[in-house]
Amino acid sequence: MQIKNFKFTPENIIYILLAVSFFIGLRHALPMLTVVGDEMYFVGGVLRAMENHTILPAMGDVPYGILTYFANYFLIGIFLIILCPVYGFSLASLKLSLVMQPEIVYLIPRILSAFVSIGLLFIFNKILKKEFPDSRIRIFLLLLLFTNMLTTLILHTGKVWVASVFLALLSFYYLYRSLDAPKNKYIFLSIFFAFLAVANLPFFGFAFINLPILFFYHKKLRKRIIYYTFISLVIFTIILALNFSSTKTLIINQLTNYNPILGETIISDNLSVPASFWLNFKKILAFFPLLLITLLIIIKNKIKNKPLFIMAGLYFLAYYISLSILGTWSTSLDSYIRYSFPLAFFLILIISSFNIKFKKIFYFIALISLIYFIPTLYFLSAPTTFNQARNWIIKNLNQENIIIVNNINHLELPKNKASYELLTDYYCASKCQNVIEHDLNQEYKYIATDKYVRDDIKMPAGKEIYYLDYQTGDGQLMSSFTNPTESSFNLDGRMANYFDFAFFRIKNFGPDIYIYKK
Repeated sequence: MQIKNFKFTPENIIYILLAVSFFIGLRHALPMLTVVGDEMYFVGGVLRAMENHTILPAMGDVPYGILTYFANYFLIGIFLIILCPVYGFSLASLKLSLVMQPEIVYLIPRILSAFVSIGLLFIFNKILKKEFPDSRIRIFLLLLLFTNMLTTLILHTGKVWVASVFLALLSFYYLYRSLDAPKNKYIFLSIFFAFLAVANLPFFGFAFINLPILFFYHKKLRKRIIYYTFISLVIFTIILALNFSSTKTLIINQLTNYNPILGETIISDNLSVPASFWLNFKKILAFFPLLLITLLIIIKNKIKNKPLFIMAGLYFLAYYISLSILGTWSTSLDSYIRYSFPLAFFLILIISSFNIKFKKIFYFIALISLIYFIPTLYFLSAPTTFNQARNWIIKNLNQENIIIVNNINHLELPKNKASYELLTDYYCASKCQNVIEHDLNQEYKYIATDKYVRDDIKMPAGKEIYYLDYQTGDGQLMSSFTNPTESSFNLDGRMANYFDFAFFRIKNFGPDIYIYKK
């Protein structure tokens, strides 16, 4: 559509609002760098590769998501080129700035995810426009998908799942297109993007379900399908070879109890396969109730597009089965919630195959979805308890006579030279080394310790000692950052369950944190 023909219809306004929503909360938890998983691979791995004058990640630096890594490498490279004039084209000054304030680079994977999310919005808009002439149905289904809590959470991070789902759905989209117009390019692109999805995250092997579907619907083109599969396999092999060691380690770790990094078999309390099927079924009920209610409402209608129903159903079942068989390490409703993320998209595609007539109850379902969506966006934007505790310490405890004992995982306090000198050599990385070498961060007066300090360290006498902990401890409570719930909510844990009504009582993401003095 040309810009001059653009009209602010209700449908276009919804598209714009959804697209804008993908950019809300991009600074979630920063400058804490490990609160959101995956992102350290696609920032730290990239920066270390650049420092080593190579495009390939170091062995073990990027365990998965090689295509996400390359996309971030390209974008971070452009960003650094833009920054060069700011630092007078001094690479040493630029490097030091990034070492000391890496959080600015962590925005890039999240911005990339926001644009990939717009790509997902575009794909579903194309499919829904073909299936439904009624714009109200299209708006309803898009809202149902992109305001879902789990979808919202994952799409607002730099996680590997965003690009992997996008590639798998591109494969599905071209498979879908090939049924109406069996052009060679659609068949090739469906196969090609399936291989890319698996190359980025081997857990997405379910995407190869498109191959038997292509063989079934395009019997006269089977030789061509085999040829395209061979070409894609060659490209796939080359991509895997670029990060072969890490990919092999990941596959061994997921398929067996043997951990190649530790060189030993890990005994864990995994579920049985039947129990895993049951748990993942309960997760579907908990995470996608509004989608399931919609399906129940329209299931009495005739299936309008049987090939779409069959394909979406096969994708859904292929992922559900593979997740339940391989993912037995998920033992509770709140664990590994990101693994349920792809199921939302295939549920919407199944719903889209029915002959839907718009009903007034859809307004109510959409309203319920928004009631969960808006607080989710808020919590992504609001400071976490990690941020609140960090800010309080900098404001109130920045004194030379204070030692801070940090027992909170993921809470990173700014450290001066004296604090970094306490760390073991293994954990004294680039930032630590630069602070010690150049005596940086002199504005921070306290001494901060954590679980990475050397065992032989003796703290200086005559200091006031403050503790950061998950419980109040025996000392004098100075401050606390808590929520009125039994356990905490966070982006990567207890979240996305529509029947966990404690969600509406919390103030922030993050664990309860207590600061007390002994």
